Amino acid sequence: MTYFLYPSNISNFLLALLTVFLQFRTVQNTRSLAVLCQGPCKYLGPDWCFHGYTLILPSAATAGILNIHMLYYRTTKMKNEKVRFIHGLWYLVPIMIIFCFYIRPIDFEFVYEETLSSHPDYDFSPYMKFGGFADSHDVYAVLVNLSLMITATCAPMFGYRWRKPTLNILEKHHNSLSASRISQFRDLIHVGLN
Repeated sequence: MTYFLYPSNISNFLLALLTVFLQFRTVQNTRSLAVLCQGPCKYLGPDWCFHGYTLILPSAATAGILNIHMLYYRTTKMKNEKVRFIHGLWYLVPIMIIFCFYIRPIDFEFVYEETLSSHPDYDFSPYMKFGGFADSHDVYAVLVNLSLMITATCAPMFGYRWRKPTLNILEKHHNSLSASRISQFRDLIHVGLN
């Protein structure tokens, strides 16, 4: 269990730090996607905001995957199964997201100019100089969005699917466990889905 608990805590802590550091919002333009940061990174320049944004999305995906894996780990531990390969496949999604962010051309000047011309009624002065993705409609952007959507949709569905077998196994061994131990297992299983 600690195999997943420490990485989950680190991932959630990194996610909280990046959220405070960035405090971002995105603005979709005709061809580009601007990343507007309100946090401390705006004083460091658009490069820092861009790299922070490319880390926050995979960090969120990793945190979610780790939470679902803790529930799955409980199920497999109760069944005495060894499935490290399946656990490892899920982590290809965050790695792929980071990789796809840097394949595309990075042109902050184009993003800045297009955002200012596309949205003349917005006040961009609090954001200072900002950057983003020059071509937000290319294959890599679609791949990133699709992988995040599939992960966000499938992970809770798998968690819900694993919940019932885990509770059934717990019911089978009801007599061999103390009442406090059963209560603790039930709480861990239910918390794993929330």
